[in-house]
Amino acid sequence: MADCYCADNGRPGIGPEVAVRLMTAGLFPGVTHDRCMLRETQVNLEIRWFIGYGLHEELPERSSLIRIRQR
Repeated sequence: MADCYCADNGRPGIGPEVAVRLMTAGLFPGVTHDRCMLRETQVNLEIRWFIGYGLHEELPERSSLIRIRQR
């Protein structure tokens, strides 16, 4: 089935551990909205360290987090 999918099209996946850590990191300061959480993650090095992302790594897409939270 690999030939049926485009390798460079679409959102990159988010690991389940990263998603749970990101949502958990939002609970401590009281941030519940995904948009605000990602904005806070862009500037807060502690949250980046907690979820396992480096300073120059691209953060997950907001729409992916919304999908995970809905499921």
